[in-house]
Amino acid sequence: MFSGHAPGPSWDKAVDQEDWEPSGGLTIETGRTVFHCGQGDPRFAVCPHCAGRADFCTDRLEEIEGAWEPFGEAINAWSDTGSAAVTCPHCRRTGDLTAWTWSDDYFALGYLGFEFWDWPDFSPGFLEGLSRALGGHRTVLMAGKL
Repeated sequence: MFSGHAPGPSWDKAVDQEDWEPSGGLTIETGRTVFHCGQGDPRFAVCPHCAGRADFCTDRLEEIEGAWEPFGEAINAWSDTGSAAVTCPHCRRTGDLTAWTWSDDYFALGYLGFEFWDWPDFSPGFLEGLSRALGGHRTVLMAGKL
């Protein structure tokens, strides 16, 4: 039994591993959504202005006290209002939260998302075609496990 929409008859044209048939379906998320990988935590975020890293933990994966708070507050604000910004700890410039990038693409903030459950990896051609079909909007491929 599939959750969401079952794979269509040409699903194999979208993936790299044609011998692994998806056992899950597709759910389409619309509306303001904080998409996340589902397991673990991001290690850092990258400033859209200076490309400096705002680290949330040390190399030994120990939490850096206070580093996450501005981002957590901004994520909550964006979720509630659709607008939020964070000041970079390096260049001190404020950047729109949606422009920051995350370690392992842990978060994506947007208004449209496609959740594929238990699918093989998508081919680069499929991902490029999806981005074109969405009018060239920035797309983020997130892999996760709940």
